[in-house]
Amino acid sequence: MPTTLYILIPLIILFAFIAALVKIRTWHIRKNAGAYGEKSVVKTLSKCALPDDKLLNNVTLVNPQNEMSAQIDHIFISTRGIFVIETKNYSGYIYGNDTLKEWTQSLNYGKTVNKFYSPVKQNATHIYLLKKLLNTAYPVFNAVIFVQGNTERIKSEHVYSLKTFREFLKHCPADKIGSSEVEAIYQKIKAIESTEIPISEHISNIRAMKEKIDRNICPRCNGALTLRNGKHGNFYGCSNYPDCKFTKKI
Repeated sequence: MPTTLYILIPLIILFAFIAALVKIRTWHIRKNAGAYGEKSVVKTLSKCALPDDKLLNNVTLVNPQNEMSAQIDHIFISTRGIFVIETKNYSGYIYGNDTLKEWTQSLNYGKTVNKFYSPVKQNATHIYLLKKLLNTAYPVFNAVIFVQGNTERIKSEHVYSLKTFREFLKHCPADKIGSSEVEAIYQKIKAIESTEIPISEHISNIRAMKEKIDRNICPRCNGALTLRNGKHGNFYGCSNYPDCKFTKKI
């Protein structure tokens, strides 16, 4: 064997080992950050909860009829309404609004830019599935909480910091759902909650949803996505509007 191979092979193995360590460390950091964010939200909700309020964490819902699944961070059931909460523990500057499909995370003074799917749209799909399975007319609110409070560059009525969400709940009237109904809704969600599905199956469902969007099929209700004109220009909207408000930008 040539001398250079004796040198290269150990180096290749070393670099592969280092790359694996970096990947594992990154995964742990993200997992811990997500867990910390969810704990922060649980702590905040416990302080804002009224005596009859109920909280469910890490809820998995599955609707096999249209290959749809959802892993919801928190469902807060209150006399003030049902709040489906998506938690984000992202650092840096976050840019987004309710019409954009992809939002932007800017780090290191703009040297690092990451794109991620709109958590508002992601949570809207969660809400659609929950309402479908619950078959309820109770008010369900879309709430995306950025734990680090970096919401100043986001233009959305559904996005909160921990502080602004506490203030929102503080001034939210507690007359939307009766106390006995809170318990009934809680038990119904517990009954329809699925055991945790494999991550591979959840990813497969997400891919199936994206394929439907590409074929102009609504991923929520299987309606047709038809070309429409709005105040911000042309877009694709679900044929089952207003029951389904899914939209797709051109």
